[in-house]
Amino acid sequence: MDIAYPLTITYFDASGASTQVPFADDNALYAFLSNLDPSAALEINYPVTVVDATGASVTIHNNDELETAIETAALACNGDGDNNGDGDDDDDNDNDNDNDGKVTGH
Repeated sequence: MDIAYPLTITYFDASGASTQVPFADDNALYAFLSNLDPSAALEINYPVTVVDATGASVTIHNNDELETAIETAALACNGDGDNNGDGDDDDDNDNDNDNDGKVTGH
């Protein structure tokens, strides 16, 4: 499951003051979460759009729908990294540059 950015999160510091923090990509979100104050609280600003394993866009309106989407994504992932059923591990490290299912040498 991939987030379709932009995504906005409301950040509450230890004193309860809130700030809306927008994110444009995974790197920005990861950097923010990696440096998060443990006493902070976060709230996702819904709706959020995600792209599921089939490539379909799904709009999520609340935490319950997000939980369901995560559970569904986990069930779709069979642990071999091949999330789209084409036989490769979807990590772009297989030298299959033309996505024909054939691995080429260096």
